[in-house]
Amino acid sequence: MKPVIFGDAEAATIQFLKAHVPTPYTYSTDFPESESKTPHIVVRRYGGNYKQRAIDYARFSIEAWSTDRALAQDAIQEVIGWLHVANHKNYVSFDGIVLARVFVESAPQYFPDKASGEHRWISTVAVYCRPKSA
Repeated sequence: MKPVIFGDAEAATIQFLKAHVPTPYTYSTDFPESESKTPHIVVRRYGGNYKQRAIDYARFSIEAWSTDRALAQDAIQEVIGWLHVANHKNYVSFDGIVLARVFVESAPQYFPDKASGEHRWISTVAVYCRPKSA
């Protein structure tokens, strides 16, 4: 019997976005280190669960940061739209993870960061990932 290896759902999601979103955003799993004139997208896993041998139900906070509120909102909407495309492409990441389904669990919410003065839109997204081998 082969072990089930789910891989890095955050990295697979960021890789998909970098490959498909035409707008040149920056991406990471952490807050931007400097003011983001071009929107910065944060993909941070904060939960989910495994359905053994079947699927990794990865729950993410998707955030768009920018010095411009409208650019940050446009960015979060574009990123969410492209994640829905992953449903139809059965996208396979660099390490063999399949982004099988995407569910937007909360519409974008505006939470500006008072410490940095950045505008930030946040949405909760669940990305179902199939493991490399089952």
